Amino acid sequence: GNSSIGSTGFADGPLLATGSADKTARVWSATTGECLRTLEAPSPISAVAFSPAGTHLLTCCGDGHCLIWNVESGDVEMVLSGHAGGVCAADWSDDGQLIVT
Repeated sequence: GNSSIGSTGFADGPLLATGSADKTARVWSATTGECLRTLEAPSPISAVAFSPAGTHLLTCCGDGHCLIWNVESGDVEMVLSGHAGGVCAADWSDDGQLIVT
C-alpha cells in the first residue's frame, strides 16, 4: 500500500518485518526484497518484533492490542490485551519466554 511504515525489525536470519498505518505487517526476505507474507491487524501497527528464534512475530497496535503471529502459517496464536492505550514499542526476552510492551 501507500501507507507509511511505522516500525521495522529483523529476525536472526534472512527475514525483515514492517508494520504500517494501513493495518498490515509484512514479512520480507532481507536477501531478495520479496514480500513473503502480509498479516492484517485490526488497527494500525506501531511496533513489530521477531521472537529470538524468528518463528513468531509480535505486532502492537494503536488500539492497545498486541498479536503474536506464527510467521510460517500467518495465523494469530495469541492476543495480548489490557493495555490502557496504544502500544508504541515491544520486544522479546533473549529466551523468547517474556515480552515487554
